[in-house]
Amino acid sequence: MFGLSLGKLAALIIVISALLLAWRNLRLRRGDRQGALRFAIAYFAIDATARLLMADYPAGFTNLIGAIWDAVKPSAAGAVLLYALYIALEPFARKKWPEQLISWTRLLAGRVRDPMVGRDVLIGVLAGLAHSAGTHGGRLLAPWLSRREVVPAFFVGPHMDGLRYALGSTLNRLLFGVAQGVTMIMILVLLTIILRKRALAAGALFLLMLTTFIPLAVGQRELIPFYVAVAAMLAFVVVRYGIVAFAATLTTFFVLFNASAETSPWLAGLSMIPVAFIVALALWAFRVSLGGQSLLPEGALGD
Repeated sequence: MFGLSLGKLAALIIVISALLLAWRNLRLRRGDRQGALRFAIAYFAIDATARLLMADYPAGFTNLIGAIWDAVKPSAAGAVLLYALYIALEPFARKKWPEQLISWTRLLAGRVRDPMVGRDVLIGVLAGLAHSAGTHGGRLLAPWLSRREVVPAFFVGPHMDGLRYALGSTLNRLLFGVAQGVTMIMILVLLTIILRKRALAAGALFLLMLTTFIPLAVGQRELIPFYVAVAAMLAFVVVRYGIVAFAATLTTFFVLFNASAETSPWLAGLSMIPVAFIVALALWAFRVSLGGQSLLPEGALGD
């Protein structure tokens, strides 16, 4: 109980500090206000759509309006808070790690066909696949290495309840990946401010990521090497490529977490929606990363 209260108190202090810092930056005209607004609007649109898709609706028009309002209220609150956090920390991110924001800034500006955006998304998808292989593959190999049972990490979520739930859950995972990508860059910025050196901040970020995996390896030490490798890869993606690549990494991992090994025709079709989403994202990113150039050099086919 005390730990939970302490966590809530820490979260409250962070939120209040961010709101005060955001207010200060707005008064001093610091920060990418247009980018923050676009990000908040996109967050609200995606989150509200996901919640509406997964909501349960009562009979009657009056009750329906109330259910819709209850579904979108958290989206609006989250968008406002995200706008404040972005305004509060974006100027520091631009100062400490400017190269990590290049493709992100271009994406917020609407340049969705920018080759750098496509490159970072493609790198993120590949890293997300590696994340899935390292996490779930480790759990498949660990029993063979230790000759004892290891608890699987898969679960059946709301995406198996129907088509709209599958679509809503996939959108929710997309949004979670993007939000986590932005959050991790902000954490990297804070570590840089505290430790004063980027190399130390990168090392601290790796250790921080590793601590999130430790509870998963309790009583299953065979998994530790896999989690160390995954944490190192995630830290590298954040430090080397920035928000877009890391957001795509987590999106790929969490969306594929919705995939299932169900064999019945209806459930198998639902479980393929997350897979189809990642395949489409990878193909789009690959096409955009080419920058309009042909994959094959001119004359390669004898033309």
